[in-house]
Amino acid sequence: GTLLSSDMLHETFWSAFGRDWTVPLRAASALLQGRAALKRVLANAARVDVTTLPYNPAVIATVKDWRARGGRAVLVTASDADLAHAIAEHLGIFDEVHGSDGVRNLKAAEKADFLNRRYGPRGYAYMGDSAADLKVWPHAARAITVNASAAVRQRLRGLDVPVADLQVADHRRLPLAAMLRPEHWCLALLALVPLLIGHDLSPARVAQGLFALVCVALVTSGAGVIRDLLTLEADRSDPVRRDRPFAAGKASLAGGAVLAVALIALGLVAAALSGPVLAVLLLTLVVVSALRALWRPGPLADSLLSAAQATLPLLAGATVTGLPVPLWTLAFAALLFLAAAAVGRHIEPSRPATRPLGAPMLLVTLLGSLVLMAPTVLNGAPFLYYDTSSYIWYPHSLAHAALDLVRSGTPTETLTIFSGRSLYYGLFTYLSTALTQGWTLVWAQAAVLAWLVALSCRLFLPDGWIRASVLTAAGLAVLTPAGFFVGLLTPDIWSGFLVTGVALLLAAREKLSGREIWALWLIVVFAALAHASHLALLLSMTTLAGLALLIPRLRPLLSGRTLATLLGAAVLGIAGQIPPSALTKAVTGQSPLALPHFTAHLVDLGPGTRLVQETCPQSGYAVCAFADRLPMDWAAFMFDDDPRTGAYWISESAVQRALSAEQVGFLLDVVAAYPFSTLGGLALDGVEQLWTLSVEDVPMPPRKAEFLANFFQPELVEMTHASAMYNHPGLRHLVTALGYLSLAGSLLFAIALSSRSVSTSPLRHDLEATIFTFVGVVVIGLVLNALICGILASPYGRFQARLIWLLPF
Repeated sequence: GTLLSSDMLHETFWSAFGRDWTVPLRAASALLQGRAALKRVLANAARVDVTTLPYNPAVIATVKDWRARGGRAVLVTASDADLAHAIAEHLGIFDEVHGSDGVRNLKAAEKADFLNRRYGPRGYAYMGDSAADLKVWPHAARAITVNASAAVRQRLRGLDVPVADLQVADHRRLPLAAMLRPEHWCLALLALVPLLIGHDLSPARVAQGLFALVCVALVTSGAGVIRDLLTLEADRSDPVRRDRPFAAGKASLAGGAVLAVALIALGLVAAALSGPVLAVLLLTLVVVSALRALWRPGPLADSLLSAAQATLPLLAGATVTGLPVPLWTLAFAALLFLAAAAVGRHIEPSRPATRPLGAPMLLVTLLGSLVLMAPTVLNGAPFLYYDTSSYIWYPHSLAHAALDLVRSGTPTETLTIFSGRSLYYGLFTYLSTALTQGWTLVWAQAAVLAWLVALSCRLFLPDGWIRASVLTAAGLAVLTPAGFFVGLLTPDIWSGFLVTGVALLLAAREKLSGREIWALWLIVVFAALAHASHLALLLSMTTLAGLALLIPRLRPLLSGRTLATLLGAAVLGIAGQIPPSALTKAVTGQSPLALPHFTAHLVDLGPGTRLVQETCPQSGYAVCAFADRLPMDWAAFMFDDDPRTGAYWISESAVQRALSAEQVGFLLDVVAAYPFSTLGGLALDGVEQLWTLSVEDVPMPPRKAEFLANFFQPELVEMTHASAMYNHPGLRHLVTALGYLSLAGSLLFAIALSSRSVSTSPLRHDLEATIFTFVGVVVIGLVLNALICGILASPYGRFQARLIWLLPF
């Protein structure tokens, strides 16, 4: 309209339809009595909030100016009179109000007749915007057009009346595509999931998947437009949704209705060409969307309908491609969208941060965990590494050895247990793989990361922490290696948990509740118990935190109580190494065997090989037995199982223990003999580890099928053989690329951020200090991890890739 960037006939129709699904039938019956009767029926059935309607500010300003110069302003509209009076009362700028009364439709010739009888020909100036107003303007003393089309203005110029054009931004003439929102199309992407699960990306299958995607996109887009039309009033009352095209008057309601019907019809017709099943699925999708808008169900019912909306595109994709979707995948998708719907009810910018461990936090953690699990779910199986077998069989073998000890009274001395494999993490891995093929462990790791993300966002972005948490979890799953390491059945991801937990305790202890502090402390303790490198990382970070307290400038940023908390975790991490070692020795008669990382690194680096070649066999090192095979790559030295080229792995148990026992002495001798080349080389390796992020050899490759069959449960082997990563080794390049993307993207962001003036930051000073401390501790943790792994072992992509996701986080 002229006064509104909308049309009251359509406003009342969609408002009434949203409250009563029988309104279209009643409207059709009323239309038989004329348009005025139709408007009265819709006005009575609707509940339009005139205070939130999209008014035209330029028209209001013109009317106010007219009245300020002594003129009278009259609202004469084709809309129903009751609505016209409500609008006029709200605006308070009109001296009289007239509208359609249920019998007479005050439009075009009827309006001209009314104005001429009441004010006389040429006794008024008239503002209008449409071709219907051409019946009025010839009788007016002055014509004022408001965003009239070029054709209307051209015809008006031919009339004998002064004309003034009021041309302001008319959003209703936006292209049809502007009426759509991108989220309407996101649901359609689920139609491609069967291709990923079925690991079939042949051109024919991809074409079928894209056809299903287009059909679903058409229907969901049309259904989304209808939903926007049905929720106009609710959208206008929301501080975020009020800017949507229809709610803000930026798009024509009539055009939107036509577009919605056209999209749904086109999608259904295209689907019918593929077969009746697809058409029925898409029609069901429309019905479910309509039910959510018209029925206005309660929270549980609405969440269930949302879950149904998620599963239908999956079924549509499966129907077109012929690739089956496992029942558990449908259940996962339904649960994911069920959680998303529940979380969506808490995403309100005006909503303050709620109880730390209340319903929003739990729901966000659940949703985040499902999002972070998605890459593993799409893979079809948890990711396995060679070390995974050691974690699985450590508790299993120890239990059997204990039973043998009870029966025979003699320790199983032929059993070799390596000290680098945590019995604590191994227990979880063993139970998870035995009972759920590893999925419970994947979910647990995803849940811990999701909670850390939600907690961090609540602390640092309190006004929009829920939305930020979900987006961060999605970004970590899609744009970083976090999604891969969450699904990898090794404790690698826990190194990142440890760094995050320490950073939160050091930076934000005063903002945390008692339960949150305990939860973070337990995460740090378990991470330290999960791997020896994690314990070394905790000890290093705790030591640096203690040294930082000695610096006056840094002392206000840290807490002595937190240092005590970290010291307690470190002590428990050290003490926790004793029971597994004692148990292993009691059962097997031998202590766990440490891998000779020092020796392997030194012979690979060069100085170790040089010392062996110059002093053997007189020096008596066990490594002298392999002098003719040196130098060797550090990994080959320890794990090569070829008798012709291997060293440690092919040796007798006694030789292995000798190699492990002598490595510290060997290190000291090498440093004493070649101090500069040794220490310099180790330091350079530590620095090199910072950007060594390749995980090409981490997921179990097909060439290791025999190893896979010998050391993993048959159900897990079968799942792995059918998984995407196993059948498409190129996917591991993607994980590596994400690692380098995380590093490069974070560096570029840091450079861009450093160019901004600190004074322009909207954050409070105390929050800035907290974030600064958190980021600083995380970066220090990343550097320390690289130095520890690169120096004590050797540069290896997995060592740093396991927590490089902390940078963008």
